[in-house]
Formats: sequence, C-alpha cells, structure tokens
Amino acid sequence: MVYLTIKEVKKQLHIHVKFDSFDELPVQLAQRLAPYTVNRGLSAFFYLPALSDAQALSFLRLCRQLKLTLLGIDPLPPEAPLIRYREGTVRNGERLCVKGALQLFGCIRSSAQVRADGSLSVFGEVSGVIDLLHADCVLYAAALDHARIRIADSPFVELSSAHPCKVVYEEQSLKCIEAL
Repeated sequence: MVYLTIKEVKKQLHIHVKFDSFDELPVQLAQRLAPYTVNRGLSAFFYLPALSDAQALSFLRLCRQLKLTLLGIDPLPPEAPLIRYREGTVRNGERLCVKGALQLFGCIRSSAQVRADGSLSVFGEVSGVIDLLHADCVLYAAALDHARIRIADSPFVELSSAHPCKVVYEEQSLKCIEAL
C-alpha cells in the first residue's frame, strides 16, 4: 500500500510519501501526478521515509522518467510514539518507567517515581519524583506538592503549585507555568 499526500504551495508540489511496499510507489506516483502534468512541467519537494540505497536510486530514476524536477528531499520523522494511558495512583515506593508520552488519571505519591522519555500529563496531584529524559518533554499536572522534577540534564528541583501548571525545560533549568 502506498500513501501519498500532495499539496501545492506557491506552484510547487509538496509530496508526503509512506509505503508498505516500495514496488507499488512508481505506479501510484505516476497515477496521482497525472492531473498536475497538464500544460506544465512538474517540480516537487518530497518527504520520504528512510530508503535503502537501491530504493533511493530507483526513486531518482522514477523522478527522471516522470520528468519531475526534484526540489529536495526531507526525511519523515520516525512515527511518533503512542500516548499511553494509565488510570490509578502511582503509590509510595512504586517505580514506573514509560516509553513515550503518558497520561495518568490519578496521583503520584511522595515516594513514587515516574520516568518517561515523552511528556507526562497527570490529572491529579504530583508529590513524587518525576524524571523526563528529553529537553522537549513537558510535565502537565493538576497540582504539585513538593514534587521533585528533572527534565533532560537539569538538576532535580522541588516544585509546588496549588493550581494546574506545566513544567518546561529552558536553558538547563525548569520553569513552572501556572494556568490562569
């Protein structure tokens, strides 16, 4: 299966390509580009998943066959990890390690630890230890009660907020922004 999204921006095509089978790409691309070839040459910018060397050469040959001016190729980012959901409180002494983002419908108690490589949303009070591994991660919480939080390479910081807030990473330190 081939998935093509074609957008025209300032008379240039932007084509997002995903496929289960690379062998189907030439036929699908030729069919989908046919309406655009009437009365003009084509130029396009492609967004592609990772290609093997053989697939890349085949793709370049295909562009030449279709008389398509290649404006550039941008790799598609890997699929975003799924957001995980959990209902219930992370209890004292419990350790929770999560790949990707997590939405927790519950609280994080004072001696509980949560570690994630994605953002964390807590629909309850956080008083435990939160360790988010990347600088683009964000902690959203209904309330913070002496929570010990670290994002990326920042040191652990103890934060409290009686209101819903978000904690973000800025220049190796944390910033707590309360909702109004």
